[in-house]
Amino acid sequence: MKESNFNKVIKVAKVITFLITLFIIYTFISFLVQEDSKKVMTSKQTTILSLVILVLVYFNLDWVFGVFKKKKRR
Repeated sequence: MKESNFNKVIKVAKVITFLITLFIIYTFISFLVQEDSKKVMTSKQTTILSLVILVLVYFNLDWVFGVFKKKKRR
């Protein structure tokens, strides 16, 4: 029982980390593309670009470090 609660906490923490990272990347990209208060990209394009970057980063982390390794079932 305690182990399943622990796994739930880890999943929630991963989701929160994902959202925080997404927000940071989104803010960074929107800061970069605002050149002298001229909008280079629309808000939708910025969102899509930040999502793509975030997904790539997470897949690379998963591939390199096995961040989201699934437990082997016996």
